[in-house]
This record gives sequence, C-alpha cells and structure tokens, in this order.
Amino acid sequence: MAEKVIIKEVAARDGLQAQPKHLTVGQRIALLGALVETGVPELEIGSFVSPKAVPQMAGTDEIAANLPPAQLAYSALVPNMKGYELAVMAGIRSHAIALAATEEMNQNNIRKSLEDTFVMGEEILGRAASEGVDIHAYLAVAFECPYEGAVEESLVLEQVDRLMQHQPA
Repeated sequence: MAEKVIIKEVAARDGLQAQPKHLTVGQRIALLGALVETGVPELEIGSFVSPKAVPQMAGTDEIAANLPPAQLAYSALVPNMKGYELAVMAGIRSHAIALAATEEMNQNNIRKSLEDTFVMGEEILGRAASEGVDIHAYLAVAFECPYEGAVEESLVLEQVDRLMQHQPA
C-alpha cells in the first residue's frame, strides 16, 4: 500500500481559538486567502462551535459563505452534532471531529466523559457516512496527556479501532 502525507493547515482554527485577541470575520477571511496562496492541499476554516464557548470562532458560517476560490479542500471542525448540522447548512462538506484519548482531558476540555465523547463522535461519524460528508477524527493527547501523563499504546489502538468501525464502506 502506498503511503502519503497530506498537510492540513489549521491555523485559522487551532491557531486562533485560544488567542486573547479576536480577529474579525474579515481578518479571518484575509488570513485564509493568504493561506490559500501557500498552496496547502487542505485548509481548516474554523469551528462550528458556540461563540459563547469559543468567541474566536464566531462567524464561521459567514467565512464559509465567503471562501476564496481555490483548488484545495476546505474543512471545518465540528465539536458536536449541532456543529455538524451548522457546517452542512453552511455548505462545508469536509468535517473534522476531535476526541481526546483520556478521561481527564475530556472532562477538562469539554466537560464530558471519555465514553460520552466517543458515543457523540460515533454518532457524527455515522451520520456523515450516511450523508456522504467527508469526515475524519483527530485523536488528541494520543501520546501524552497534560493531566494523566503517558497514554497506553493499547488504549489508543483500541480507540482508533473503535473509530475506524465507522468509516464508509
């Protein structure tokens, strides 16, 4: 099997979501335009998350409606089913979900248990598969967790196997 690496630029989401300075929608669109010029094959435009939870991502639907034309794959992070539905309504057909490999990271990051996070992720993956939406999962803290330390390889492999059960046939 041939192996390849695909670079997905996530600065417009991950690079901005924890910054104290909030960029306007126009500034974020300009950033995306500059990132398009770099020639990356995939570009994450933001997250369809509640602006109360992550105010830096407010207006991602406006950004989706004003993306620069480009020969690349645009995607967005969807943290839950509502985010998935908003992204679909905004015309984004490539999504990402993020799950953390440890209980403590999930509790501290999204206030959900590890099991609840995986059930939610599986529901989104299943719906995306049935609706023909391209989706992939990030497994955060797969090597080391800031709360629990080193993560057991066997746990990560079990989680990856569980997530892979939901890929399209």
